[in-house]
Amino acid sequence: MVAFFGVCAIAGIRESFDDQISMATVWLLRLALPAVFFIALWLTLRHKPDRALAEKLEKIGPYEDTICALCHGTLVLADGWRCSECGVERKEAPR
Repeated sequence: MVAFFGVCAIAGIRESFDDQISMATVWLLRLALPAVFFIALWLTLRHKPDRALAEKLEKIGPYEDTICALCHGTLVLADGWRCSECGVERKEAPR
């Protein structure tokens, strides 16, 4: 999105030197579009990822149901959990 605003700002500045447009449009293209770009860039760089996300994800328990989430077949315990219909294997995700 920031790249899009950057391209619009560059194109707006470039097109503002065309003699066929009004003076209000010229200054709109020269000032407003770069301002929108720098505001979007500032908001993007200022946004910090949620550091508590890992803690929230640790609170989620593993899938304990004995029904396959893909085909709704029965999961059978034989050298690990396997679906009796589609053969998919259920394993714990590495942390």
